[in-house]
Amino acid sequence: MSKVLIVDDSESIVSFLRMVLESEHYEVDTAADGIEGLAKFALLHALRADPATEAVPVIMLTSGDPHDPDHIVRDPQPDAFVKKSADLGPLLTEVREALIRRR
Repeated sequence: MSKVLIVDDSESIVSFLRMVLESEHYEVDTAADGIEGLAKFALLHALRADPATEAVPVIMLTSGDPHDPDHIVRDPQPDAFVKKSADLGPLLTEVREALIRRR
C-alpha cells in the first residue's frame, strides 16, 4: 500500500481528501496546521534536501492557476500542481502517476 501525506490549512479539505484517498487504498497521514504558501515551499525544499525523503512525491493543490509563473519559478518543484476542484479525477491521476514516477 502506498503512503500519502496531506497537508492543508483547511481541516475539512484534509478530512475529505483522507476519505477519498483511503477509498482508493492509500495509507494516509495528514497535517492541518495552517501552513502558508511560502512555508509549503520551505517544506518541499526540506524534503528534497534530505536523502531519506528526496524521492517522496509531492503534489500541491492550489486554488489559483496551477500554471501561475509564481509557482513555476520556484525551486525545487513539486511533482505536480493540481487545481482544487470538485472533480477529483485530476488529483487521483497525479497521485497515481507521481507514485509510479518516484518508484
